[in-house]
Amino acid sequence: MSQSDRWPGLAGLVLLGLQPAFGQDKQLPHDQPIMDEIVVTGSRLIHSRLDSPSPVLVIDGTDLVDSGITTLGEFSRYLPQNSLVRSESSSVNSSVRGSANFNLRGIGTDATLTLLNGRRVAPYGAQADSMPFVDINAIPVAAIERIEVLKDGASAIYGSEAVAGVVNIITRRDIDGVTVAGGYLTTTEGDGEEWDISLTGGWSNESTRLAVTLSYFDRAIIWGRDREFSQEADLRSRFGRNARSNFSSPATVFLLDSLQLAMDPACPEQTEFNSRGIFGDECLFNFAAFNSLQQPTERLGLSATLDHEFGGGRSGFLELLGTHRDSTSWLAPPPVFPPAFVAGDHPQNPFGEDLILLYRVLDAPAREIETSSDAWRLVAGLKGELASGWTWEAALNWGENDSEETSATDILAEEFQAALLGFGGPNGDQYYNPFGLNPQNPSEVVEQFLVRNLSGRESSRELGASFQLTGTLLEMAGGSLQLAVGGEVRRLSLDQDADELALRGELVGSLGFAPLNLEREVSAAFVELFLPWNELFEAQLALRYDNYSDFGTTVNPKIGLGWRPAQSLLVRATWGTSFRPPTFRQLFDPPLRFVDRSDPDPWRCPVTQTDFDCNGHTVEFEFRGNPGLEPDDGENWNLGIAWEPGSIPGLSASVDWWLTRWIHRNRWTTKSTSCWPPCKIANGPYFCG
Repeated sequence: MSQSDRWPGLAGLVLLGLQPAFGQDKQLPHDQPIMDEIVVTGSRLIHSRLDSPSPVLVIDGTDLVDSGITTLGEFSRYLPQNSLVRSESSSVNSSVRGSANFNLRGIGTDATLTLLNGRRVAPYGAQADSMPFVDINAIPVAAIERIEVLKDGASAIYGSEAVAGVVNIITRRDIDGVTVAGGYLTTTEGDGEEWDISLTGGWSNESTRLAVTLSYFDRAIIWGRDREFSQEADLRSRFGRNARSNFSSPATVFLLDSLQLAMDPACPEQTEFNSRGIFGDECLFNFAAFNSLQQPTERLGLSATLDHEFGGGRSGFLELLGTHRDSTSWLAPPPVFPPAFVAGDHPQNPFGEDLILLYRVLDAPAREIETSSDAWRLVAGLKGELASGWTWEAALNWGENDSEETSATDILAEEFQAALLGFGGPNGDQYYNPFGLNPQNPSEVVEQFLVRNLSGRESSRELGASFQLTGTLLEMAGGSLQLAVGGEVRRLSLDQDADELALRGELVGSLGFAPLNLEREVSAAFVELFLPWNELFEAQLALRYDNYSDFGTTVNPKIGLGWRPAQSLLVRATWGTSFRPPTFRQLFDPPLRFVDRSDPDPWRCPVTQTDFDCNGHTVEFEFRGNPGLEPDDGENWNLGIAWEPGSIPGLSASVDWWLTRWIHRNRWTTKSTSCWPPCKIANGPYFCG
């Protein structure tokens, strides 16, 4: 069972009893010899998992394949520690289209650090400006050896974003021969077909190992209307709310003389006093019937590793990852927002007075949004042994993620307004008719205000260098006192091209965003100690210093304690601090001004009965970045028991209680003003004069 809520804390209790092979906390009895010890995620020092004070969940790559998982986005939905997941099959109307991410404990996608072979990956370009996360779908499942999930904060080890935990994806390095694998699946309804094909191959001799994985993935569309649970936006029958939109066809209108909402007489549905407290009639539109539930996606991926022994205890390694992805999502035909003006003398106006149109262009094609993404990553490193028995490692890490989004059905605001006033069509003498049930306007009128538009292009890059030194300081009663020291430097950059049409206000319902060309430099130093006091007690001490060029420094410690009352039982506890830096946009977003209409006040309206409270009012907003922001701060506590009896292979159990206190400091600066009633068309119907 798990439990969490926001400030003053996030707390949870997790009990894992008899665990299946998928998702075991794989640990070794203390008296069992360890043949191949590895650096466990959550520590830079070598020891067995049962020696770690922090809980680590390990999933073997073969478990993913045997479970039929074809993307890491699919795996993230099955991971119990993950919540509020946004992936290619769980979020239709968002910029994560085709991508996926981890969100441990549900704190936020930018509060989980995702690593590849222990090193950082450039964030997904389309979200790197406001909520950066790693697109885990860019990593082929066939290339994965195992996934290690650290269920504890780790900023003292890894730096930023390691608030709720760390997911470390380890790729295969030992592959003998060539293997071709593939799979096909479809739903019980016969749609949403998936093809997954991979080619893995490897070669090795006494000093060199090469492993390569090529993968191809193709997924077909599933329409929301083809599933009973997603075909309707009115969820009152399921104890939800009526989420149908009043941007509808037939239209909902706002009569400018009587300042009252009304519906097109052709509307088959209405509400006289709906849940938002608006007086008047609304026509409600079921947009869910037009949306894609699963987006069609095509992806081609490459993963390769090369390891070479030079002799004398020195070796080198290379890692390459490349992915290209195309995906498409469909949404209901575009709403006209901000609302447009219709004069009282419009030949089809059934009200005979000036009005504001809350409308959906049903005779235009559904909104088709195409997303293309390319991700590249290259790591080159050297490592070796010193005469004293200490080991060192140095590496360069470069990554880039580029994304581009195109909307095939944007509406030009000026041309649409002209058509409503009778100046549409190729000769500028035709009316667009928004009234009636399923209006069918001439194609030459509709096509004049539709445009295919490149709505976003973003490029996120990360270049880093790291060095660390590990070894034994002395022998203690419980084993070797180990030390790791090192540092790293990183340069992060973001290039974001503006949607010029939206930025100039030429598109209906799109504010656009300002172009960004920013970078930050990060330097860090860290130290970690593992102290086995005796056979019963051990401790982990870590400290990290990070310096950011755009906001300053932060220092984060971590303390972990372990007590072993029996060889197969470990009682563990950790405490540490964590941080998340402000994003580029939160720091440097240029001013963005727009006007919107507020909802009516459901508490004041029944008392005051005024237009201002009952019909809402226009509000002028301004958003801008705040260069004075500091990083978000967090504290992490974890207390748990891990048990793995050697007499029953495969059996493990753990109980962990965790608590995360989180202080949000990162906010855009916002100011707003309001006015009522809306101004007439001369100044724009919803702008204050």
